[in-house]
Amino acid sequence: MRCKRFVAVIRAGAGAGARAVAFAVPVAICVAAALAPSLALGQGGTATDSYARYVSPAQCVQTAVRMRQFYWRDKHIDTARTVTVDAYPLSIRDSVRMCASRFSAAAVLPDQLAPLVELALILDDTVTVNAAAARAIATVPSVPPEQRAARILYVVKAFLEAKPRRIDQARHYARVLDSMGASAIYERMKAGELIASALWVSGQTAAADTQSRAAIAASKELSEAEQFNFAFQIRDAYVTRSRIVLSLYGRDSALAFIDTAHARTIPLTHNGGPHASEMLGNFEGFFRDYRKGFDAIGRVSKPVHAESWLGTAVDSVYPKPGRVTVFLFSDPDVTNFELVATLRRLRERYAGRDVDFVYSTYTAGYFRGKVEPTPADEVKDLKRWFVDFINMPVTVAVEESQFGRLIDGRRQNVDTENRKNYYLGSNVAIIGKDGKRRAALSSLGVDSEEMYYREIDEALADMGGISSGH
Repeated sequence: MRCKRFVAVIRAGAGAGARAVAFAVPVAICVAAALAPSLALGQGGTATDSYARYVSPAQCVQTAVRMRQFYWRDKHIDTARTVTVDAYPLSIRDSVRMCASRFSAAAVLPDQLAPLVELALILDDTVTVNAAAARAIATVPSVPPEQRAARILYVVKAFLEAKPRRIDQARHYARVLDSMGASAIYERMKAGELIASALWVSGQTAAADTQSRAAIAASKELSEAEQFNFAFQIRDAYVTRSRIVLSLYGRDSALAFIDTAHARTIPLTHNGGPHASEMLGNFEGFFRDYRKGFDAIGRVSKPVHAESWLGTAVDSVYPKPGRVTVFLFSDPDVTNFELVATLRRLRERYAGRDVDFVYSTYTAGYFRGKVEPTPADEVKDLKRWFVDFINMPVTVAVEESQFGRLIDGRRQNVDTENRKNYYLGSNVAIIGKDGKRRAALSSLGVDSEEMYYREIDEALADMGGISSGH
């Protein structure tokens, strides 16, 4: 892959009548087969077949993903307010369809079947999806059971990562893994955890409960060596279940389950490896955040802290009594324009109602590759990015990061007040009208958008009480 790095000046208006803004963005242009077909021409493709050198449907999938990223990067962000982002734009599907025409479920190699399922899901080609999935899960004497299990897990993930998600189809193929017993222990655990999370986000908590129990049970079937190897995945299975326990049984039960998860997974960090101490610290901090987050539910939240406030609905007091506050904590370099579109849809859905949205970030001493001499200089660039360029639809609270020095003189940032108070196992918090934290939710995104509608609607209807999430 050949890459050339330069600084591109992007000009954008923040709306009708707004002044144009120039923003310097470091850009890497790479010539690679997996880029959009127009960039692949001359690298083995032709004017009539831009995909001539593609030998796997996985390359078509990678192209679709990158084209989608370029689509949102290059589209003026204001148009995102009405665009549905949970499907690939028609222009991209039309282009990728030419790539997909090179492959069929009957002809591709066995290890290409799962990527073909993923590709067909992008194109909403049900016939190919079903044919490729059926061949992928088929028992073939020459294919070891472990390899077949890995292929089926890939298919399950493809259905869960599709836009929109296909949870029922994922569950159908996960049942094939269940039938494989000891030859698919890890795959059963991972598929169970992923499906449980998807069910929980969609509001199907009872089904999520059953699925998460099965995932935990499968984790205990792993050998000791396998448990060491899959320590992070086992932790994920417990964390997913802890959210479901919170939804169904309340804060105290969730706290007790986090203690159980800690006791089960911390020993898995003592694997004698070179990074065992770092792994232990990671796990301890992870569970500490979750315990603090669950314990905070039903308790009065501290005020949102900021040295600078950006945006159109600028204020300095959040949460406000008698209003619902949706708080999102994130790094300053946000380039996820789909997240911005989701925030805009949420803001517009609750316009004129008692709901405030606050996006909290911080200074870091640099921004988008540029060293910032002072926090004030960085705030100016943050304003240009969030307000003038992205046109962030919610209030942005900016904290000045404090720092200390390591023994060798290197700078070490200290957690900001908002991170300490609000980033507790999840980067999103919903504060009720009574000022108390209500829910522990998954990260905000297209797949979880409906969950936020449910939680905000419930918070608006409730002057007191708490919610544990759904």
